[in-house]
Amino acid sequence: MKKLGLLIVALIAVVLTGCDPQCCPETTVKAYYKALQEQDFSTSASYILMQPGDSQKEMTEALKTVYSKDGAIVSFDVFGSAKTTNDVAEVAVATEIAKAPKGYDTKGVSTLNLVKSNGKWYIKF
Repeated sequence: MKKLGLLIVALIAVVLTGCDPQCCPETTVKAYYKALQEQDFSTSASYILMQPGDSQKEMTEALKTVYSKDGAIVSFDVFGSAKTTNDVAEVAVATEIAKAPKGYDTKGVSTLNLVKSNGKWYIKF
């Protein structure tokens, strides 16, 4: 119930500000993980900075392979503010997956690197 309330508040904030999900690093990361959680791999791939030779289709398939079924995102939480310097940012995120590979935990904390390109933030792997 608490998460639903937070989601509603976040949605209202986005509507009122007219913020594109990629307007700032934190919202980009949230949108990326939300799409993964919903198993919308095409949308989640759209938040990743494509390198020369990468294709949206290949990235979508790679995400599908990693995050479908056992690797599905159960929950995520972006905490703190992004550390931003010009067009580069770092965002800390805690995640929980349905089932971890042997030797790994289902919960983890990581820092994602983002870059701003053409006015939008992208996750850089």
